[in-house]
Amino acid sequence: AKALAEMIANPLSCSKRVLLGTDEDKDWLSENDCYLRRNIEVFCATSNSTRAKGRHSRVSIGRIGFRCVHCTKSMHDVPLSQSAFFFPKTVDKIYHCVREFHQEHLRHCPFISEEGKVRVKSFIVSTTMCVV
Repeated sequence: AKALAEMIANPLSCSKRVLLGTDEDKDWLSENDCYLRRNIEVFCATSNSTRAKGRHSRVSIGRIGFRCVHCTKSMHDVPLSQSAFFFPKTVDKIYHCVREFHQEHLRHCPFISEEGKVRVKSFIVSTTMCVV
């Protein structure tokens, strides 16, 4: 929470990795939701993420967004697809964006392990995405 607060206060100087998932998730969320949240990190938009392939809406440098932890490790090697990260316009859009991230990106992520792909594909979307 402290790293996220620092990121929001000064988005242009963010460098810490902040996962969407927390240790407390297990007390409130399903195992699948916890796994999904551990595969998403919070970040500040850079010139690379504002010019992503397929990006339709304009994103300002420094805007807070969410991205795939697996693609982040490889982002210097390969241009990321639009589905690898997202910038919800409001807090109430985060749920929809995470659900779409699961359906459109994580199941097909070129950088996730085979074990991870099997696990993600086993999720039943209607029951796994209770609360994000």
